[in-house]
Amino acid sequence: MKSVKEIVETGMCEGCCECLGACSRNCISMIYSLESGHPIPYVASDCIECGECVKACGNRQVQKAENL
Repeated sequence: MKSVKEIVETGMCEGCCECLGACSRNCISMIYSLESGHPIPYVASDCIECGECVKACGNRQVQKAENL
């Protein structure tokens, strides 16, 4: 995965907000999702898809997928 946008789109985001602090370019903001019932990241268009947000993700399923 290249960014948390893909994590959100696949329904894997748990709203831990770890990605927010991991983005050195400040491309992530959190918005509350009525559908999921927790905050989800919104990724700005100037994201360079460096992957730092994905590495910081607290979801173990995401980490397993990244280590395959």
